[in-house]
Amino acid sequence: MVKNVQVDRGAGANGAPVAVAIVAEEAPIRQRLAKLLAADGLTVAARVSRPERILEGFADGREVLVVLCCDPDLAPASIRAVRRGAPEARVVLVADQTWTGRAVRSAVRAQADAVVYSDQLGEALGPSIRAVIAEQVVFPRRGRHQLEIPALTYRERQVLRLAAQGRTNDEIAGRLYLATSTVKSHLTSAFAKLAVRSRSEAVALVSDPDEPVGRTILGARAGDAQALPGS
Repeated sequence: MVKNVQVDRGAGANGAPVAVAIVAEEAPIRQRLAKLLAADGLTVAARVSRPERILEGFADGREVLVVLCCDPDLAPASIRAVRRGAPEARVVLVADQTWTGRAVRSAVRAQADAVVYSDQLGEALGPSIRAVIAEQVVFPRRGRHQLEIPALTYRERQVLRLAAQGRTNDEIAGRLYLATSTVKSHLTSAFAKLAVRSRSEAVALVSDPDEPVGRTILGARAGDAQALPGS
C-alpha cells in the first residue's frame, strides 16, 4: 500500500496539484530518486515497486507524474501500465547508457514525456519534471541520435529483408549473386547500425510493425523487387 501520501505544491497546466510518484523495483533506487527530488524542492507522494500500484494512493483526482526506472525491455509495458490506470499521467523515464536506440525509441513511442540519463539525474531530473508539468516533452541532447532511424545501405536492406523471410546466408548469397562472406559482412554492419546483437534480434526489429526501419526494409520497394527475382 502507498503510505504517507503527500501533495506536491507544484501545479499542473490546469492548476490542479501534481502528485509525483517514483516507480523502481529496487528500494535503494527509490530512495536515491526521492532524495534528489527533495533536494530540488519536489515532494514525493509515493514510492512503489511496480507501475500497477501507482494509483493506490491517488483516488482524489490529482494529476500524477511518474518517475519510472526499469529494465529497457520492460519500459513500454510499464508506461502502458501507468497509462491504463491514469491516461493523463506524465511519465519521466530514467535510462542509462546501456539503453539501445531501439529501446529509447520504443519508450518514446509508448509516450514517455521525458527521458533523463541516470548520470545526469542531479542536474536534469528536477528541471525535466518541471518542464513536463508545463506540457513540454524533454529529451537529452546527447541522446538525440537514438531517435533517428538508422541509415542502412541498399544492400543491407536487401539482405535483412531476405533474412526476415527466413533465408540462410547461403540462400541470400545465391539470391543476390554475392559471396556468403559478403552477406555476413552486410549483416554485421546492419546489426551494428540497428544496435542488435544477433540475427534473431534483427529479424524481430525489422518485423515490428511499429518500427520505421522495419517498414522501410519490408515494405514494397520497386528497386528491391527488381533486385530480388521471384520475390
